[in-house]
Amino acid sequence: MNQFMRRSECFKRVARRVAAVAVLCLAVAAGSASAQGAFRFTGPGAGRVVVLEGGIGGEPTVMTLTQAGDSIWGEYRQKGWTGAARVEGNVKDSLRATLNEYEDGMLMGTFDLYIGEYDGEEFIGGECVAGHTSQAVLFHVKSVSALPRGKSSVRFAPPAVSGGAGEAPAGGADVVTDVAEVMPEFPGGAAAMFKYLSQKLRYPTVSRENKVQGRVIVQFVVGRDGAVRDVAVKRGVDPWLDKEAVRVVSSMPRWKPGTQKGRPVSVRYTLPVSFRL
Repeated sequence: MNQFMRRSECFKRVARRVAAVAVLCLAVAAGSASAQGAFRFTGPGAGRVVVLEGGIGGEPTVMTLTQAGDSIWGEYRQKGWTGAARVEGNVKDSLRATLNEYEDGMLMGTFDLYIGEYDGEEFIGGECVAGHTSQAVLFHVKSVSALPRGKSSVRFAPPAVSGGAGEAPAGGADVVTDVAEVMPEFPGGAAAMFKYLSQKLRYPTVSRENKVQGRVIVQFVVGRDGAVRDVAVKRGVDPWLDKEAVRVVSSMPRWKPGTQKGRPVSVRYTLPVSFRL
C-alpha cells in the first residue's frame, strides 16, 4: 500500500473516532510538541501562510490561512465550488484555534480546531458547528510559508454589518443600533451559541416528512440588559421551520450586552439558523 493510501486510510480511521479520541490526541500532541517539524498554531516568526488539505463533513476541502501573532484569517474551498468561504479567528494556544465563518457580515458557523496525533500521523481535527448541524473536520498540513513582507498583522475583529454605530444613549433612552464598539456576545462565545442551537432545535415533523430544509435568517435585538427581544424572521424557508427558529432564538439566555463608549447599548443582531436533513 503506497504512502498516499496509508495516509488516506489513517484519516478515515481518525474521522470515525475523532470525537472519542479528542482528549487523548491533545495529550499525545502536547507530549510531542518539541518534535522536529511538528506544526503548532503558535511559534517563532512574524507570520506565515498555511495550506491545509482534508475534509469538512467528508467533503474534500482546501483551507488557506494567514497567521500573524494570535490572529488567523483566510478562506476555504470545497470540491465543485466556484467561490470560497471566508474565515477569521484567533489562536487559543499552541494546539487549539477557533475560526468563525462569515457571509455578507453574518456569522455562519464556527470551527473549533485542535492538533493531534494518531498512529504516528499528525493531523488537525475538530468540528464545524453551524445552526442545527455539526460536522467533523480533518486536515493535514500541506505547506507552510513565510508571511510576505508588508502583510498586516492586525488582530482579528468581526466584520461590521450595515449601519452606523450610534452614540451611547443618555438617561433612560433606549436607542437600537446596528453596530457597537463592542458587539453583544452569547455566553461562552460564538461556538457555544451554535452548540446551543444544535441542542435546542427540534426539526418540525411536517418539514421533515416533506423533506424541507434550508437556512432561516432571524433578526433580533440584544437589549442593554442582555435579554433577547423583538425576534423576527428576516428571510424564511417555510412556516414550520421559521416558527422553530424564532422559538429557539427567543429562548436564548441573556447575552453579554454590547457597549458604546463604555455604556451598554441595545444592538440589532442577525443570525442564520440552518436546518438540514
